[in-house]
Amino acid sequence: MKRNKSVDLDALMQRIQAEGAKCLLTRAEAAALVATRTMDKHDSPRGAKNRIAMKLKRAEAKGTDFVTGGIETSADGGYTAHEIRRWATRLFGELFNDLPVEGRVFSVSINENIRMTTGTDHVRLPGSLDESHRDILDLRAQLARALENFWNMESARRLNLHARFGRT
Repeated sequence: MKRNKSVDLDALMQRIQAEGAKCLLTRAEAAALVATRTMDKHDSPRGAKNRIAMKLKRAEAKGTDFVTGGIETSADGGYTAHEIRRWATRLFGELFNDLPVEGRVFSVSINENIRMTTGTDHVRLPGSLDESHRDILDLRAQLARALENFWNMESARRLNLHARFGRT
């Protein structure tokens, strides 16, 4: 592919509208599309396109993780119009609402535990009603033990204060 190839944006938008959300774009096409909409008065067209192309390259290196700004690529290294919309909307807002969108399907079995981890916090969601009941009973028992420990420590603290100062 030729470097700094000129991209006909009108033809590109017609192709995207015709093919829909699964329309494949090269990095040059995607960069040109995003750059024309995000360029400010201090950018040159070439500089804006190069800046966006580098952002796409960094996003590609992050993989498909949306939270960190990653982008999903096809097997040949291209991007779908849907992925460009998702990625660019996260970075630049609603400038890309005219691009087609494709729904994502996630399947989760209700009979399995779901574990969510963010840093050091762990959350476990029960997968069934019986598990929910067991978890509630376990939490009640933990609370009872914690309250018992608190009152034991509080009574020891009060006894210590009474011994030191003669009052509670």
